[in-house]
Amino acid sequence: MYNHNLFFNEKYEIRGKKFDDQINEWSTKYKSLMSIEQKRFLMSIISENKIKNVLEVGIFNGVSSLCILKSGLSANKDFHLYSIDLNNNKDFVGQAVFGFCNEEELKHYHINIGKTVFDIENIVPKDIKFDLVFIDAGHHHPHPLIDLIFSIPYMHENTIIVLHDVIDYMRPNAWGESFIFESWQGDKYRLYDDFENNIYSGMGCIKLYKTKEELYDNIKLVANIPFRANPWAIKYNPDKEIMDSLTISLKDLDILKEYIGKYYNKDFADEIYNIFIKNYKEYERNCLLYMHETRFFNYLFENTFEIDRNINEVNNRIDNLISMVVWFIPIRKIRDKIRDKIKYKIRGKNSI
Repeated sequence: MYNHNLFFNEKYEIRGKKFDDQINEWSTKYKSLMSIEQKRFLMSIISENKIKNVLEVGIFNGVSSLCILKSGLSANKDFHLYSIDLNNNKDFVGQAVFGFCNEEELKHYHINIGKTVFDIENIVPKDIKFDLVFIDAGHHHPHPLIDLIFSIPYMHENTIIVLHDVIDYMRPNAWGESFIFESWQGDKYRLYDDFENNIYSGMGCIKLYKTKEELYDNIKLVANIPFRANPWAIKYNPDKEIMDSLTISLKDLDILKEYIGKYYNKDFADEIYNIFIKNYKEYERNCLLYMHETRFFNYLFENTFEIDRNINEVNNRIDNLISMVVWFIPIRKIRDKIRDKIKYKIRGKNSI
């Protein structure tokens, strides 16, 4: 019934190579958590489909905003980007856009810092429908789901929803987008970091269900997953520990209930609210356990990363040493064969 290979034939990851010069120029000044393939895909799908309006939830330093804005304006002079980020640091949030866009381009960039999707009704025009929504803000559950719930009333039936960090285990409990993407039974597509060798990326796209019932069922499925600690904000704070580790309050849930009742239906609003209240209370009782689990998993991640870095460094030194040993052999084919044999003896069969 649904296409789980949405956008596969378009190969936007490859066709987007036409933007590489721009992407590489921006990368010299601003770091990004997006791979070059993800940037290519985002820019290509926006430009080639002449997308007019985009909502971005989560800005960081603005590299994703820059990709979206430049590609949008390249194909549509009436393009507009509305971006939201909780961080209110004007010297950081969105700076890539201000560093590479001119005054005319900036007229199409509507940046809202110190805001969340809870403010969406005061941020975007009431009659707007976004052609693409990019969700890349808080990654711990239930924040991506809340971002999606607040965004849906501003979508049309063909809106493309892009989720960054799907099936992402680089940080413990940063799995909110993964819960949405993997549970989604409607049209969806996971990008490739290497299309030719079938290596997946950490970015995925979904489209809305054909019926409200199917959409509601999927939202309820994800909503029932217990809340988990925010992996990016679990530093010890005895006065605000629970809120720092969850970053959601009972007041937020009341606002969410009112919003769902306004744009969905009252029965659904009551059901989601009751699910979230149950999960909130459960989290409140067990927050110390969840926080320490997250800290422990983060410890394992950091140490694994450090071990991998050290192994790579040792392997590089070994490679350099082997090259020095065999450099005097004049015939390259023999030299390479001896080098490989030495590597085999030192590292084992899987190193070649």
